[in-house]
Amino acid sequence: MASLEGPSHDVWETEVYARGRQINRWPHTEIVSRVLRAAAKADRSSIRILELGCGAGNNLRFLAEEGFQTFGIDASPTAIAEARELLNINGLDGIFFAGDIGALPWANRYFDLVIDRAALVHNAPDRIGKILEESGRVLKSAGRIISVGLKGTRHPDLRFGRRGKNGAWCDFAHGKFKGLGETSFFQASEVENLFRDFDIETAERLIRKTLSEEVLDDEFIVEAVKR
Repeated sequence: MASLEGPSHDVWETEVYARGRQINRWPHTEIVSRVLRAAAKADRSSIRILELGCGAGNNLRFLAEEGFQTFGIDASPTAIAEARELLNINGLDGIFFAGDIGALPWANRYFDLVIDRAALVHNAPDRIGKILEESGRVLKSAGRIISVGLKGTRHPDLRFGRRGKNGAWCDFAHGKFKGLGETSFFQASEVENLFRDFDIETAERLIRKTLSEEVLDDEFIVEAVKR
């Protein structure tokens, strides 16, 4: 998902969404199950959910259908236009902004839940820390953040990139991150440190392999609560 102004923003706007890439229409399974579980006993109509790097709105369409108040922000104007249209044609309400996920245009303690599906990962580590700080600012007391998609250092495509001075990888010659700007990869302890200002409820590392033990993916899922 697009995440910030500058070169990485330009890549996601000009090379991804403006070219019709990653215009997803179906919600991500982990987002669906974890949000519904977190809100199982709540009045959905009173719950405000913000998606960081919302892309074309696939997750928020589902959540709006389920009765939540939905909000999205993405650095790509094309993605935001797609998201608005997707909800509109389905008769749903949502509020969307084209902007920087590190400078959220909402008041303190406005949201009950912030979700991240592969938006944080396309930033340098220091930048991710600042985005999480901003996410904490807009979360209510005891509000929750669900992050799906931070990548681990065992991901096989890491070898195709070059590590920059800011700690992120870039210039991928091959693989799924080619043409997507910056991508960060972490050890488990580093992920815990990123969420140090939250109380982590669950932190999982999912390493997907073939039957011959070849690693296909290395991904973290974190659910944390604002202190």
